Amino acid sequence: MPDIPALTGLRFWAAFSIILHHLLISIVPRDTPFETMLVACGSLGMTTFFVLSGFIIHYNYHYKVSDFSIRSYWEFFVARFSRLYPLYLALLLLDVTTAERRLNWFGFTFILTFFITMTQSWIYLPGGLLPLGFHRSSVSWSVSTEMLIYAAYPALLWVLLKDRSSHTARIVWVLASILGISLALACLNTVPDMIDSLALRTFGWWARQVGEQYTFSIWLMFYSPYMRFFEFSIGALACGMLLRRRDMSPTLIERRLILFLAAASLLMVASTFFPRTSRPEPLRAAFTYTGYYPWIAAMIYACARAPGSWLDRFFSLSPFVTLGEWSYSIYLFHIFLYHAVSTKSASNPSLIFTQSVLIILAVFASAYVLYTFIEMPWRKRTKAWLLAWPIGLRKASTTAS
Repeated sequence: MPDIPALTGLRFWAAFSIILHHLLISIVPRDTPFETMLVACGSLGMTTFFVLSGFIIHYNYHYKVSDFSIRSYWEFFVARFSRLYPLYLALLLLDVTTAERRLNWFGFTFILTFFITMTQSWIYLPGGLLPLGFHRSSVSWSVSTEMLIYAAYPALLWVLLKDRSSHTARIVWVLASILGISLALACLNTVPDMIDSLALRTFGWWARQVGEQYTFSIWLMFYSPYMRFFEFSIGALACGMLLRRRDMSPTLIERRLILFLAAASLLMVASTFFPRTSRPEPLRAAFTYTGYYPWIAAMIYACARAPGSWLDRFFSLSPFVTLGEWSYSIYLFHIFLYHAVSTKSASNPSLIFTQSVLIILAVFASAYVLYTFIEMPWRKRTKAWLLAWPIGLRKASTTAS
């Protein structure tokens, strides 16, 4: 499939949103004018990651996994595992060997087992969420979530390939599905108390609440793969519509409509950076009922469907694409530097700004080193070794027999 550089650039902006959000834990105090924007960046960044992941995975792998053979599954798993695990493991070991140990050996080993197997976000652990077991590796919950979503992707692919409707019916079906999923997720995010009480009645003591940070609803809606899969599905649905129309050049009317929706989406996203009371009522109501999901999908689709447009050119700028290639290293490592700094300047805006810029530049420099010397070399080695392993195993079996 042809490369879409704008999506790599967009991946950088997703990672950048996350590192801006996490400035609240190290440098920027909560009671500053920037708090609303930085809080919004967290939700925006994670939503963009999962919707974009669904789009890119379906774009790159729909034809490779479409025969639903064991070999295809294995190659898909190897590609994704090799992409994520080497750097993940390297930074996890750095965290485990250098962090102050706060658990006994049983608790330490118990939590480490989930982290090593990338399953820490799959279950709810009352009394302390597993994804937060190692503080500097806590952001890796999304890697755990992605792995289970990848396991479910073939089922989603089967549903998408099963559709044989006309182009018009397909567009209506996709838009209705994206809107329906967005409404459902947005509504669930507004009723955490109802989710917690329902979980307590259903699962009993296992879903008991221990502090505001460890509620069942926070795990379900934020950390777990089970709701994030629907965000992933929104991206895959948008990609499915693109793939059905990729042989047809967009008409002038279609192109203008796509770019109008992209501009409206950018306006919607930008509006969430301002205090709720200062947002126009239509934008506030739209976000309340839909969240970020459809607006992110619209921008991703516009980048892919309208190449050469102002949106595509912006996200395709060389610095954004380069940093997008480093985005996984940026995302996994930034929290290490943040914990090392962790000095808040309560009342000096210029000092806050200077410290924020310096630490972000340090994150980018560190990400380059990690990408160049760990992420890329070990991704290639791991992939080559895993792809050769079944062949070598079969040869050994044949020789023995």
